[in-house]
Amino acid sequence: MEPLEIVFHLRRLTMFERLTVAQLIELAAVVQEESHPADVQVVREGEYDACMYLIVDGTVRIVKGATVLTELGPRHFFGEMALFEGGVRSATVVTNGRTKLLRLGRQELLGLMEDIPGIAINVCQALSQRVRYLSARLVEANAAAKDG
Repeated sequence: MEPLEIVFHLRRLTMFERLTVAQLIELAAVVQEESHPADVQVVREGEYDACMYLIVDGTVRIVKGATVLTELGPRHFFGEMALFEGGVRSATVVTNGRTKLLRLGRQELLGLMEDIPGIAINVCQALSQRVRYLSARLVEANAAAKDG
């Protein structure tokens, strides 16, 4: 992908949609593009890793043990917990078909967050939104379990 294409895709992600063009260019300079065919495990539960992935094209499924937790497509991301904690993966992520990703490493992101506080603020907002969404899903699941 050309650098401007990467900037365009980063801008489409909720996590980075409020960044300035200059901030997006800085971010685009540190991501790495990856393409995977169908049924590839991009990350594996229990393995150590310190990066997150931004989905450009295609879809992935998030699997914990034998349970599919969810599917994600373009404009979504995964791997943020391992990125910020610098720990093991909490789930396995498998491509459903040909998938294009942008890989963002821990050191690169933390360096940018120190230099460009706007990136840190946007990342915090996106993570907060994800926690709110997952909390709502948990409440719904608990209510359904009680009713069922």
